[in-house]
Amino acid sequence: GPERLLGSVHIEVPDTMTVEQLDMLERAVSERIFQETGIIMTGISVYAVNTTDEETTEAVRKIEEILDPYPGILQMHGFYMEKKDRLLKFDLVIGFDVRDRNALYQEILEKTRKAFPDWQILITPDTDISD
Repeated sequence: GPERLLGSVHIEVPDTMTVEQLDMLERAVSERIFQETGIIMTGISVYAVNTTDEETTEAVRKIEEILDPYPGILQMHGFYMEKKDRLLKFDLVIGFDVRDRNALYQEILEKTRKAFPDWQILITPDTDISD
């Protein structure tokens, strides 16, 4: 109805979390958001975050170094390193004030490919739509 507020969020969780733990977390998040804001959560999407090895930590650090000089990059999240398939993937939030968002995306993609030449790189452009 017109007096209802609905929301969805994305959260990063450790790759070691069980489904039971995830279920409990999602319920707690939904309840807290409703209690504090009156917003009914219609969905909570999760990203598994590698937490168990140094190679992944080093990859995140390298990508953060690539992104650091760009003030138009608001955030990187959802990073995951699939070693078996040699795939690096993450979401990239680019600010609305960036004049050519696609050009910036392509530049970041190219720099990431150069930094990880033996890996397939999947960068999902994301939008900051919070109010």
